[in-house]
Amino acid sequence: MKEVNARLEQWTKSATHKGQFVIWGDINGDTQGRWMDGTRIHTSGIKDREVKEGDIVETRNSVYLLGQQRVDQSPDEDKDDEDFLLRYSDFFIV
Repeated sequence: MKEVNARLEQWTKSATHKGQFVIWGDINGDTQGRWMDGTRIHTSGIKDREVKEGDIVETRNSVYLLGQQRVDQSPDEDKDDEDFLLRYSDFFIV
């Protein structure tokens, strides 16, 4: 496995399609300099599996350490994430 590029805090897992999901979270410590700390991002597609705090997940270009999982997400925020994924799912690399 490659070296961890960043940590995701307050993260949630959102199903996409074809047995994959993305993780939404606040990025911290991005060693590649792409994002400022605290920026809300989503990963590219990850093969579906169980994930928990402290796990390391790898995408095509990045390796993330999962920090604290977000537990207080409202159904409306879940819906916003899902709507985004439905609108832009053609842009995800799978």
